[in-house]
Amino acid sequence: MEVVFPGMHALALAAVFSASVLVEWCDHRLVVAAAAASGLTQTAMHAARVGLGYVLMLAVMSDAAVLAAAVLGHAFGFVAFVHAASRPLTGDSKARLRPIGC
Repeated sequence: MEVVFPGMHALALAAVFSASVLVEWCDHRLVVAAAAASGLTQTAMHAARVGLGYVLMLAVMSDAAVLAAAVLGHAFGFVAFVHAASRPLTGDSKARLRPIGC
C-alpha cells in the first residue's frame, strides 16, 4: 500500500473506525423522536445508513488494517450504544430503525 502523505493511513483508519461507530449508532439508537418521525425522515436515515455501510464494505476490501479498524469500530459502537437500545420504547415503535440483516 502506497502512502502519499505521512499519517494519511492513520487518518483513514480513524475515519473508518468513526464511520463504523456511526453505523452502530444508527442501528441501535433512536434516531428521531416518535412524534417527529415522518416516513421521509426514516427513509433518509435508512438510505444514509445503507450508503455508509456500502462505503465501509468497499474500504474493508483495501487493507487488513482497515478491516480491523472497521470491526473494532463496530464493536465499540455496539458496546457504547447497546444499553440505550435495550431500554423499552416509549410511544410509537416505528421510530427505531431495524438492524440491517444479511
